[in-house]
Amino acid sequence: MKPKQAAPVFEQLDIDVQIAVARKMRERSTAQILAAMTPQGAARLSMALAGKPIPRRRPKADPSG
Repeated sequence: MKPKQAAPVFEQLDIDVQIAVARKMRERSTAQILAAMTPQGAARLSMALAGKPIPRRRPKADPSG
């Protein structure tokens, strides 16, 4: 699977699963997936891989008002 196809799937995984998978991947592959992720998703995973506290996800705005 190409990084652009893998990134949205990867972002749906639990952060602990993302970390475990990313640590088993080649550094270049991880970098390509991070580059294709949303900025928020890439930041969360990068912080987690660095062993830093993971920023909380902001709730999405309610489209109904």
